[in-house]
Amino acid sequence: MKHFLLTLLAGLAIAIPCLAGGSSRTCAQCGCSQLKKVCRLVPDVKKVPEFKYVVEEEEVCLLGKSCTEERTVPDECSPTGQRCETVQVPRCGMIVCKKKLKKTTTSVEKPTVKCVLETVCCQCGCLCNAGACTP
Repeated sequence: MKHFLLTLLAGLAIAIPCLAGGSSRTCAQCGCSQLKKVCRLVPDVKKVPEFKYVVEEEEVCLLGKSCTEERTVPDECSPTGQRCETVQVPRCGMIVCKKKLKKTTTSVEKPTVKCVLETVCCQCGCLCNAGACTP
């Protein structure tokens, strides 16, 4: 349906009535001074950002539950020269898969249409936009 409307609109042209003598411009092909402005649909390309998401996985080792150990530590103030000390010893826990969401942006060219103003001769129908007429 969208393509049907675009092709239908591409064939149509909105015209302003011929300007009789009001313009100092004349047609280079036939010399006529009756020119009209026409709005035409012209195909165009538009750059549109497109987003893609990717999940990246990474394996990570977590800390586990620490355990309590008693160690003998040298102590000069003690009569035996040693004393017992309770120490928390960390341990490794389980391996976990960590997931990160990454966003990437790319530019995609999409077809579209735009309106262009053209000057046309009323007598011969040639295009008189940039001074030189083209049939």
